[in-house]
Amino acid sequence: MKYLLYAFAALVLLIIAALIGVVLVVDPNQYKDQIASMVEKHTGRSLIISGDLELSVFPWIGLQTGYLELGNARGFGPDPFLKVQRAEIRVKLLPLLSRRVEVKRVVLDGLMVSLAKDRKGRTNWEDLLGEKQTAEEKQPRAEKRPALAALAIEGLTLKDGVIVWKDLQQGRQIRLEQVNAYTGTLRFGEPTNVRLNFVMHLDKPALKETLALEGELLMDEQLQRFEVRDLQLQSHSEGKIVPGGRLQADLTIEKLTT
Repeated sequence: MKYLLYAFAALVLLIIAALIGVVLVVDPNQYKDQIASMVEKHTGRSLIISGDLELSVFPWIGLQTGYLELGNARGFGPDPFLKVQRAEIRVKLLPLLSRRVEVKRVVLDGLMVSLAKDRKGRTNWEDLLGEKQTAEEKQPRAEKRPALAALAIEGLTLKDGVIVWKDLQQGRQIRLEQVNAYTGTLRFGEPTNVRLNFVMHLDKPALKETLALEGELLMDEQLQRFEVRDLQLQSHSEGKIVPGGRLQADLTIEKLTT
């Protein structure tokens, strides 16, 4: 048995050495066109990679990008579906062998997402989801097994995001600006601090809402149940539909479950 373990350890070291060698020799920026072509082949959407790509291997498999832009679905105009000024994600290599995912802090800087629904009720993200219900999703919840043995994310940071929702069926638009989010370490079944603030603009009725949220988040291994505890909410509303034109509110909610 010990010789089998030695052989396995040697194999892992060889794989790591090979990956490090690839990173040292290969410049990922030489493959931007191939990456964009692959994305367009599988999604039908254009991908623009303007910034530099940086790879790392050990002990973290990492990717850091500059400016990225993903095209919109057909029939939704020329504006991009998603843009990001900078993104960074790193996953620890060795725990992946036992289905444990350990992720360093995920950073999205200058993210902009344009969500839309056309007059026929079609959305501009449904083509990215594939089949609406997979065989796994059709199983009763009790029969499902955790996809991961463990998940640990040092946290998520979102800086200066913008999210736009256009509903052509209802003739309405919602725009979230100055979206900033921060979480502590995310683990199954363990609470983590979450902070979120943004400015929301509604066109019908005209309303400007400034929101700041903070609380503790828990999630289960199936990513089916989420619980927020001790939610602190601060709201500032401005608009003609608001009594007196302005309204300040502070709210505390002990528990929310979805």
